[in-house]
Amino acid sequence: MPVDRTLKVLGALLLLVALALPLSTCTHHVDAQGKSLDLVSRDKWPEDAQEVVSYGYVLSGLYPLEGQDFWTSVQAINLTVLLAFIWPVLALVVLHQKPLGPVAIAVRVLEVILVPASIGLIDFGASFLTTRAIGAYWAYCALGVYAIGAIWSDVTLYRGWRMQRRTSGLAG
Repeated sequence: MPVDRTLKVLGALLLLVALALPLSTCTHHVDAQGKSLDLVSRDKWPEDAQEVVSYGYVLSGLYPLEGQDFWTSVQAINLTVLLAFIWPVLALVVLHQKPLGPVAIAVRVLEVILVPASIGLIDFGASFLTTRAIGAYWAYCALGVYAIGAIWSDVTLYRGWRMQRRTSGLAG
């Protein structure tokens, strides 16, 4: 397998692994009875206060509400963030099936748009009112590996196209 495709596959697989890792953390304090404490000044918590950390996973928001079916009850932002994790796999399947032609060009253009869009969506999901966790950083690295493979692939195709034009005598 060429290096560019290997990098893209590795990036897509690492991104899928990031789905199993916590995307964000949220810390709050509770008293001895388990009631949440809300202090304006966090310099001094009561002595019986305990710190509670909750972890946010991408897949934890994908469950149906009671009495509703899956598609009408799942929040749109959860599906959008999920798509930010799985689109590279779909792009790889399409590029494997159709490596050349207008469909491949469209997918390659979409890759350029979707990598930064995915980083933004993951960052929003991981940092909105929470703190980023290992899953977010893992996803950033995975998208970086995928982007390097995508750029490498595009540059290789462009060089091949230029070489073909030169040998055909069409270039000036």
